[in-house]
Amino acid sequence: MLLLTVTLLMLATSTAVLALSPSPRIHLLVPPGSAAYDDLAKAIRHALSHLQPVVDVIITSPAELSGQPLPAAQDLLIAIGDPVLPWARSDANRFQHTLNFLVSSTAYEATEPPQPMTSALFRDQPLRRQLALAQLLIPSVNRVVMLLDQYAVPPDFAELQQQSHVRFSVLEIASQPQWPQALSQLMTTHDVLLAQDDPDIYNRSTVRPVLLTTYHHGKVMIGPNRAFVEAGSFASVYSSSEQHLRQLTRMVQQFLAEGVLPPPQFPKEFSVIINHHVAAALRLRVPGETTLAHQLYALEKQR
Repeated sequence: MLLLTVTLLMLATSTAVLALSPSPRIHLLVPPGSAAYDDLAKAIRHALSHLQPVVDVIITSPAELSGQPLPAAQDLLIAIGDPVLPWARSDANRFQHTLNFLVSSTAYEATEPPQPMTSALFRDQPLRRQLALAQLLIPSVNRVVMLLDQYAVPPDFAELQQQSHVRFSVLEIASQPQWPQALSQLMTTHDVLLAQDDPDIYNRSTVRPVLLTTYHHGKVMIGPNRAFVEAGSFASVYSSSEQHLRQLTRMVQQFLAEGVLPPPQFPKEFSVIINHHVAAALRLRVPGETTLAHQLYALEKQR
């Protein structure tokens, strides 16, 4: 009876402690004045509202968050997009755990070294996946060109160079003021331009000269995302908002269950998009997009 009484007292005490323990709060940090990021934050809040146990999800801006009291140890900051990445890094000591969502892998790697308890879900695709797509579409691919910013090299590029049988030629645009001419020379002897999601390299002012250069030599650009394929790139792997949200939810669930964030990661769910106008212009016969996506998933399972 004494043992039973002690056990019941311990259970009652632990239950009381749990009841008094504050539930974790998730702060969604968005850039100010952006309707698109505001809509994304609302979608994230809706997705996280189904978690168990229930968490308090707060949408805030850098200015609003700076005026608030210090967060609790179990709170999580989800910093959305590249614009708030520098702020999240510089003020990371406010939060013990920070998850950067939909950030460029190059931007994440180029900023100050991350704190031990920070992580990221990148918006861009791993280079290996984009290269695998290029090889499925053009099996004869042997030599690949990449435009790089010397201050923002994709985190998986060095490993890809070492493990791939493809030969890479790198053009650092920061040290090449006449890089369009240099790219034109390279495309005479190379098969594909492999483009990563780096807005400092691939943006509205560069997309036209890059695409014209590749097509002038009868070559193609693979990547960096869906928008560029719609603008004239040949093909790309991409992840939808729904796919990103599902993966983010899983990462948050792991944090709530274990108290630690999973490591930075690329999207695990993805789709393929093909520019069939480009394929027809270059007389390239391509498999269906769903077929290509299944082949890429199968290749990644083999690794």
